[in-house]
Amino acid sequence: MGRTRAFVILLLVSIATAVGAADPPTFSKPEAADEVLEAKDLPFRLHYDSAQWEIRPQRSQLALLARVIHKEGAISGAFDYRREPLTHEQLREREIEELDSAFQSHEVEGFERRRVNGHEVLFMRARATTADGQEVVVRSYLWRGEQGVADYGLVVDAERFEDHAPAMIDLLNGFDRAADREAGT
Repeated sequence: MGRTRAFVILLLVSIATAVGAADPPTFSKPEAADEVLEAKDLPFRLHYDSAQWEIRPQRSQLALLARVIHKEGAISGAFDYRREPLTHEQLREREIEELDSAFQSHEVEGFERRRVNGHEVLFMRARATTADGQEVVVRSYLWRGEQGVADYGLVVDAERFEDHAPAMIDLLNGFDRAADREAGT
């Protein structure tokens, strides 16, 4: 009786450990990606389909800010890198603060760990209302490295989200860490 009980407890502990240690879902850049946005001193690059997307890189007070615009005009967003090391919790808090400042109201639907092109990111799903009352859907990848964080967010009108969700996810999945390169090193 004691051996059976010990076996059952060991089995339950093993199952609980396996469930808690589950690998995040895995994604990779889309096959149609034919262009790469890359800055020589930053630890990431963005693969994208130039037939669908226009990427406008700009230097600013951030290490890099790039405006992202769908050629149909339906989706817009930004990709930025900041040289500020943050914990995962600080990264979530900062993202919520940015939603607070950018929108009249918002609801974060969740955060999820993902593995994109071999690198762990935090995927954020949110809905928001703009100052003029427009309902929008926000999807973001958040990545943190030793020297800083990348925040890669896209916004689309809520009514058009279902039609454009695959293109948004494809663009997000174009995120890749530049091989063996950390900003500032």
